[in-house]
Amino acid sequence: MSHCDQGPIIRVGPREVHINNPDFYETVYALRGKRNKDPWFTSNFAVPKSSFGTLSHDVHRSRRSLMAPYFSKARVQRIESTILAKVDKLVRRLEEFVHSQQPLRLDPVFSCLLVDIVSEYTNYKCFNYLDSPDFQPIWADTTKDLSECAMMSRNLPGVFGILACLPRRLVKQIYPKLITVMDFRADCIKEVAHMFHNTSDSKEMAEVKICQEPTLFHDLLKLESSPDAEERVLHEFISIITAGTETTSNTLTAITFHVLNNIKIKQKLRDELYQAFGDGNAMTWTELEQLPYLVGEEVPKIVATGTNLRYAFQTGVIYEGLRFGTALDTYY
Repeated sequence: MSHCDQGPIIRVGPREVHINNPDFYETVYALRGKRNKDPWFTSNFAVPKSSFGTLSHDVHRSRRSLMAPYFSKARVQRIESTILAKVDKLVRRLEEFVHSQQPLRLDPVFSCLLVDIVSEYTNYKCFNYLDSPDFQPIWADTTKDLSECAMMSRNLPGVFGILACLPRRLVKQIYPKLITVMDFRADCIKEVAHMFHNTSDSKEMAEVKICQEPTLFHDLLKLESSPDAEERVLHEFISIITAGTETTSNTLTAITFHVLNNIKIKQKLRDELYQAFGDGNAMTWTELEQLPYLVGEEVPKIVATGTNLRYAFQTGVIYEGLRFGTALDTYY
């Protein structure tokens, strides 16, 4: 079955159609209009009460609005000094490996940098993975294992829940990668439980952090008045920590490889940075985003691959005289 034979729209499943028309993208993924998420797409990480896992358009919008101010451009600019402090720590750690001439995997390095930035800003304490001698490769492996388990769980619903109930020694024999995922979730449960049940202690710890901006997860606990508030925050905790780590880490790793592997790219980028900042001058986000070669040409080329989020439309969609109604619960 191909679009050449069947036309621009092909039904590939009882709840899904495939559209081969780039011009129709803005209609399907328009900013306006109500769209529920596909349960198949969001069930893989087992965080249904997070913004990511919320199916209903209206509920997702309300949950998203609670967190949106914490990730606005203005708020990110306010924590720029915190980000730079983590980057400076990373540079010092990298210099240690330069002097010892030890090889180093970049994916765990960037994972540690990102999880320290995210946890410093959103949690009551920083994870401080950058301080680990080997850059915590177990964390980078955990995020990869989590993604792999998530992809499999979409098509094998309930299997990992059953495996998680088995003794650890059996899980190691059946699917050892699930162990790191189980341990990560257990650590997240402990972190959120500490915030929920030891409010004063976690607040005191938050006051001595580098970042003095309001803590996202503390504020979420205040705003959530439902009986399942702790579980709600737990699901957001898991979602934000993982989403803010692996995708950006993969992008930074790919960019670093291509910059180092291509002499022309490296030299052009170095010349632009030197012209803008001289030798050793501090760089700011506002200044960096004005550099045409850094932002305008190279970064957009390194993108994550994957499938677009599938939607269930609340209103009908017209395409070349064909109307797809909501009664069919059609997904795109």
